[in-house]
Amino acid sequence: MGHFLRHLSAAILHIRQPFSDDRMGKKVFGCNVFEYLRRERLEYARMLIASNRASITRAAFDAGFSSSSHFARAFCKRYGIRPSAYRLGCGVASQASHPMT
Repeated sequence: MGHFLRHLSAAILHIRQPFSDDRMGKKVFGCNVFEYLRRERLEYARMLIASNRASITRAAFDAGFSSSSHFARAFCKRYGIRPSAYRLGCGVASQASHPMT
């Protein structure tokens, strides 16, 4: 998991303890803390994909997803587009032709 996300995860989990009641988490984050963390992870991966800093698989793993297929489903649910189509729509070359690890 990327440096940014490790710190974000630790901070949110630390904050979560006083907000063990999900209603308080929803007041603070607008959703429960785990959904907030998932949104941040997806946004981080989206930024990596759009900037061509990583392949889709690398972006998924760097954002803390343990499976690229789980990441693709979550990405599509959140943004309404598959990660590969999003990459093409950003004008970024296909990950197959320019893999970055």
